[in-house]
Amino acid sequence: EEEFNSVAMTAGEGVEWLAIIPAQEVGSIIEYYVSAIAENGKTQVRPIVAPEGFWSFEVLGTITSVDTQKLISMAKVYPNPAMDLVSIPINARRELDVTVYMTDITGKVVKEIHSGTLFGDRRLSVFVSDLASGVYTVVAEGVFGRVATPLLVR
Repeated sequence: EEEFNSVAMTAGEGVEWLAIIPAQEVGSIIEYYVSAIAENGKTQVRPIVAPEGFWSFEVLGTITSVDTQKLISMAKVYPNPAMDLVSIPINARRELDVTVYMTDITGKVVKEIHSGTLFGDRRLSVFVSDLASGVYTVVAEGVFGRVATPLLVR
């Protein structure tokens, strides 16, 4: 009955595409369809009968919004570039279950640094002398989402 609002999608992993639908009132019925332009220029829609036909879902429960920057932050690791011991400054503004790990340039996890609860200002440490020279990413992940910072190992 109302007009559709367009929401941009971004590429996820593999064949997944992601979009953020703005928060809606509990009990709202969200009606949606997907429209995309293929590499050959052809516009495709799903379901095939869109926009006259569409998918829908009802918003249930309590609406919550999580702003990653308000729950957890990770400053730049130091020293950077590093050869031996690295310090990871991280601040959890409330008690959170957090997994902190390092990935190589391909996204493969090369070190798990912490898995468990964090709260307040913390400094995690990890030895990197066993890693090959290159660019790595230090990642903190949990219900808040994911925050990351780069690290160069020499």
